[in-house]
Amino acid sequence: MKFSKKINISFLLLLLISCTSSDNTFPVFAKHYKLDYTGQGEIMIKNISPNTKRGWEVYGHVLFYGFNSDFVIAQQKPRDKIVSPYNLSQKFDEQNLKIQKSNISQFWIIKIHNDSIFGPFNKSEYLIARKKLNVPNNLKLDNSTLGSYVMGQRNDIQYESPDKDVVDVENLKNNKTAIW
Repeated sequence: MKFSKKINISFLLLLLISCTSSDNTFPVFAKHYKLDYTGQGEIMIKNISPNTKRGWEVYGHVLFYGFNSDFVIAQQKPRDKIVSPYNLSQKFDEQNLKIQKSNISQFWIIKIHNDSIFGPFNKSEYLIARKKLNVPNNLKLDNSTLGSYVMGQRNDIQYESPDKDVVDVENLKNNKTAIW
């Protein structure tokens, strides 16, 4: 009985350690921003500057992002706009499937120099905001977060058919699932 208890405790500790986000998982990009996993296993954009009060900039599931020395841009799938966090009758797996099949997304723009965040925007609002904020035309959503998941974890329809109006499909990096 004691041996079985030790195995169970060891397994539980291993599970807790493996589910904990590591600051070394994703590299820092654009001064002090990086991707990180949310508690639901989605990917967010996080501000790791010691001076920030927020800690995260774009929460939810970031599908695609791009950056230069002045801006970070992102397309995000908002969990809270697709499933109600208060719907206790729907199981977590059912919620995730509904989210992955949904075509709803929103866009964000971050000005790096003063850590200003703009959004969420729908697609047309995003294109207007890009012009108003002087986001250069050559800055595109050219990074995918799909490569941070193993086969079958994320099957969002946007990964399969990115919106060519906003995503640089020809130069898109990391849009294949990882095989670990």
